[in-house]
Parts: sequence; C-alpha cells; structure tokens
Amino acid sequence: MGGINKSTQHINDDLTRQNLHEDIENLSKERSYALYYRDYWKRYHADRLPDDIAQPFMDIGVNQGMPTAVINLQKAIGIKPGTIIGDQTINALKNQDNIKILNKFKKLSQERYKNIISKNPKLQKYQKGWTNRLNKISD
Repeated sequence: MGGINKSTQHINDDLTRQNLHEDIENLSKERSYALYYRDYWKRYHADRLPDDIAQPFMDIGVNQGMPTAVINLQKAIGIKPGTIIGDQTINALKNQDNIKILNKFKKLSQERYKNIISKNPKLQKYQKGWTNRLNKISD
C-alpha cells in the first residue's frame, strides 16, 4: 500500500471520522497500515479482488475516495455501479481481461480528476501529480 501520506487532508479527515479515539497526527507507520487494512482493504473487500486489480483499486480509492473507486471499477467491468464489492463484481471480473479493466478504471479515474479540477480550478496544481500517480499503476 505505498504512497500513504499523512499530510493528505481528506485521508486524515476520513481516518479521524472512522477512528475518533486515534491520535492521527502521531500515528505510527505500523498503526496507519493496520487502520488502512481494516478500514479500507477489508471494509471494501479489496482482498476479494485479483491482485492486479486490488492494489490499483486501493491506491485510487485512498486518493479519490473508496465509494468512487467502487463505482468506477464497476463501470470499468461493465456492471451496474453500486456501493460495495460483492459477488456480482467478483463474478463479473472472472470472465474479463484484467488489463483492459485496469485501463478503463484508470481512464475513469483520470476523468474524475478532470471533473474535480473543472469544479475547482485551484486544484489544477495537483493534476500532474495525480496523473503521475495513475501512470505508475502498471498495465
């Protein structure tokens, strides 16, 4: 789960909401991994996804929000988007080319970034970093 950055405000906010008893600002690396595992990896069933999909799903989900990642992954698969990774998503993945799914997922994620910037042009300064992050996802 590389790329965890405690200074990313929305991640801190999300972790704080889910872990009100945690001292997020002084979180150890080991504890942050445990929280990500419990509150993201397991909660959104990334452990049920094929490895070549699971890691990008997690990375994009942490960056864009897990509900957005779920919806975009399901759109990439070609099924009706919902709010969870369940049997329908897992079964649909079994009959598809994961590389094609991953490329569609990355494209939808890039479109999401463009949409974010169109709504708030001040965020344009992050576009290169966001694009680089997506490009690091292997295809």
